Amino acid sequence: MDGFETKLVVLSDMLEKKHEILQQILTITENQKSIFVRECEATVEDLAVLRDMLRQMNDEKQKLIDEHLNSDRLFQNIFEEISGDFEFRALDYKSIVEGMQMMIKEVVGLDASIRVQEEKNRRVFEAEIYNLKQPSKGADFTKASKDYLLQQYKNNNERKEEE
Repeated sequence: MDGFETKLVVLSDMLEKKHEILQQILTITENQKSIFVRECEATVEDLAVLRDMLRQMNDEKQKLIDEHLNSDRLFQNIFEEISGDFEFRALDYKSIVEGMQMMIKEVVGLDASIRVQEEKNRRVFEAEIYNLKQPSKGADFTKASKDYLLQQYKNNNERKEEE
């Protein structure tokens, strides 16, 4: 294997890893929605557990996002190293390149799914906060905890936009 082929294989492996990371981020994002909904109806005792779960999810999601961003940078650096030869040598490695193209489409699709789910979560979160402000709900959800969750959510969205 020459250096060009080795780097193509590394890039291909990196795309597969990115796919796995994005799949995990999507799963966490989908699970966050259920916590937003459950918090509205939770008892005071359950709120602490739900908030802890959300905090753990946010921490894990942030680690995955950081890993994804680092992977993006490394991918870009390696691709730039071979980009001069890519046009001339890509046909020699057609199956690897086609596999990478398919994986890129899947990665882009997962990224779009995450963004859509984040928007859904935002809407659910805002609706639940609105419902919590209504006297008929009666949930014991302090302003500090609402502010904390809202800030966490905004931080996640800002990180996504920076990508």
